[in-house]
Amino acid sequence: MYLLENMKHFKKTRGLTAYALKSLGIPLTTSTQLFNGTTTDPRISVIIKLANIYNITIDDLIFKDLSSSEE
Repeated sequence: MYLLENMKHFKKTRGLTAYALKSLGIPLTTSTQLFNGTTTDPRISVIIKLANIYNITIDDLIFKDLSSSEE
């Protein structure tokens, strides 16, 4: 699964830090834990919000390594 890698990729390429995600509706604690890898099983509501924020499908967010492909 590639959730952590993809979040780090979007942090680097789009500047979507934990604080930026907080302003878009993702709790700071949740996004921080996701970036740190301390939680690998976020709620589906968080996954849906992240996919919408990143403008990608849920499948791509979780199962595709987006850091190795061109955007």
